[in-house]
Amino acid sequence: MFNSSLCRFGILLCVLFGSTLLSQVPDSDRQALIALFNATQGEDWTNNDGWLGQPGTECSWQGISCDGVRVTRLELSRNNLVGAIPSELEGLGGLAVLDLSRNGLTGEIPPELGLFLNLRTLFLFSNQLSGPIPSELGQLSRLEETILAFNELSGSIPPELGNLGQLQTLTLTLNQLSGPVPPELGQLENLEILLLNNNNLTGSIPPELGQLTRLVFLQIARNQLTGTIPVTLCDLTNLENLTLFGNQLNGEIPDELGDLRKLQTLSLGDNQLQGEIPDELGELSALRELQLQQNQLSGSIPSELGDLLALETLALGRNVLTGSIPPELGFLHNIFLLDLTGNSLEGSIPEEFGFLFNVEFLFLGQNLLNGQIPDNLGLLSKLSFLDLSLNSLSGPITPALGSISSLTFLALNSNVDLSGPIPIEFGSLRKLQSLCVQDNPKLMGVIPRSVLNLPELSKFDFSGTGLQEPTEPAPALVVVGGPVEFGSVMVGESRDDFIILRNGGEEPLEIGSIQASHGRFVLRRFSHRVCFQARRGFSISPSSLRGPASIQPS
Repeated sequence: MFNSSLCRFGILLCVLFGSTLLSQVPDSDRQALIALFNATQGEDWTNNDGWLGQPGTECSWQGISCDGVRVTRLELSRNNLVGAIPSELEGLGGLAVLDLSRNGLTGEIPPELGLFLNLRTLFLFSNQLSGPIPSELGQLSRLEETILAFNELSGSIPPELGNLGQLQTLTLTLNQLSGPVPPELGQLENLEILLLNNNNLTGSIPPELGQLTRLVFLQIARNQLTGTIPVTLCDLTNLENLTLFGNQLNGEIPDELGDLRKLQTLSLGDNQLQGEIPDELGELSALRELQLQQNQLSGSIPSELGDLLALETLALGRNVLTGSIPPELGFLHNIFLLDLTGNSLEGSIPEEFGFLFNVEFLFLGQNLLNGQIPDNLGLLSKLSFLDLSLNSLSGPITPALGSISSLTFLALNSNVDLSGPIPIEFGSLRKLQSLCVQDNPKLMGVIPRSVLNLPELSKFDFSGTGLQEPTEPAPALVVVGGPVEFGSVMVGESRDDFIILRNGGEEPLEIGSIQASHGRFVLRRFSHRVCFQARRGFSISPSSLRGPASIQPS
């Protein structure tokens, strides 16, 4: 009795669960898959395992999943599909996931895809699809994600997409879409991500988008939008990213944006915004990126921005901002990029900027800044780009800048009242690629040879200054077996160039006719006298030197 029941139970399991492996899907599913294979050069796919096998094997084909009755998932991303999506794909009536992204698909999106009434995910991004977005996609009432980005789609965004009540993600970035943003998109009450960047959209931002209370990402950058920023967007209290840069928006920045306490990115640059920067933006405690550059913003920089302790990027360049730089900005210890270029800021550079320990890009050029360059800037150990050009800075160039070993770009040009020599400490800037000090007529003296010999320096412009290159020729040296380090030291009351030669191995280090088996050589030039020093022994032939030699073993 027991064995009979067990047998019947086993047969039942086979009927219920074995069908996935043993029974074939409807012929409509099979024919749709074969049509896709033939239309997209299936023989050349990266992986076509199992495809075109015997009836009943379809659920084991690469990228295919079934529920035992119908094909439910078709996932062939990054599989070298080339050609058009066949209209016969409509035969896959049970499809829930369609992912043909990152292939070489061309042609239009078939309107027949609007018949997939069970579809939840539609990924066709990163292909070469063209033509309009079918309005029929608005029939996909169960659709939760649709990403059609990185194609060549044209025409307007169908207002019918506003019928997709379950939609959570809509991404149409980097296409050639035109026309307005449909106000019907404001009906997508479950929408969390709306990305429309890099198209040719025109008109104003629909106030109806303020109804998308679950929205986390709203990006409509690099289009041709006009009008003002709707105050209704300030009702999107879950918003973390608001990116509208690269349009033609005008008017003032709404004070109410300060209510978006979850906001991490606010990018409004490259528009035509006017008025002052709202103090209320200082209340965005989660903000990491604030980009307001290339607008027509006026007034002073709010000191409240110094409260944005999570901020990593602050870009206010190329506006018409006035007043002094708030010292409170020096409290932005996480700042990576600070750009105040091209305003009418005046006063001195705040000493507090020496506390920007994580800053790598500091752009203060093209303002009206005066006073001396603060020594505290030498504390910015991660700084790579420093632009102080086209200001009214005065006094000597602080030697402290020579301690910023990470510095690759330094622009001090066109300050007029900068004076004195190039600090010899600049010879330690081993990564420096560009040094611009031109059009500073009060800069005087001989350029340290150690600066001229910096290994990465490809641009050094000192035209329009009183700086001079060294006239005394450097000794000719041939170095075999070890790296060469250039620098400078103080000898007596004068500054002199020197070269450190290190022997990297056991083989003798040859410097002309100088030889040493171990150790470190220092070649100094002063008063036309050459002095060689070694930590461990050397031999020398003075007749090979230009002028008298003084040999002083260390």
